[in-house]
Amino acid sequence: MATTTHALRSSWIESASYDDQTRSLVVTTRNGGSYEFLLVPPNVVEQFVGSESPGKFFHAVLKGY
Repeated sequence: MATTTHALRSSWIESASYDDQTRSLVVTTRNGGSYEFLLVPPNVVEQFVGSESPGKFFHAVLKGY
């Protein structure tokens, strides 16, 4: 299992952990909550962690997974 965790610059999101074998993404919020998304392509994760506003990307793109 190869999981990569990214700290994000966001007022709402603390980090994102991605398992490239299962293609699952876990987003952890600053208030201790977490969201798991399945079958997320690697390029979407790259766009998310590199986005100017991870919160906006979360609501616009990730909620569809």
